[in-house]
Amino acid sequence: MKRKVTHYEYDCLNQALDILLSIDMPPELKNPRSVMALTALAEIYPGKKWRNASEAYHGTHYIVDFINTHFPNKAGLDSCPYAENSRETFRKSNINNL
Repeated sequence: MKRKVTHYEYDCLNQALDILLSIDMPPELKNPRSVMALTALAEIYPGKKWRNASEAYHGTHYIVDFINTHFPNKAGLDSCPYAENSRETFRKSNINNL
């Protein structure tokens, strides 16, 4: 999967990247996986406005399912969706670093 992406095909992902950049997240948390995780946690998908973001708690299983459902093939950055066992990668590399 591409590591450095400056523009996504989905507007909501571009907006999520802008949010991460505006709050000065560390470089290791400005990657595509973090961008997609932010949209999943806020329940933002193509066509939904950020003003309607959710504040509900979601676990890593939900994040992986949400991304696979709303951003097929990792938002076009890879040839396959996230596997079930990628939850640990989200947990270690993205969520625990916040």
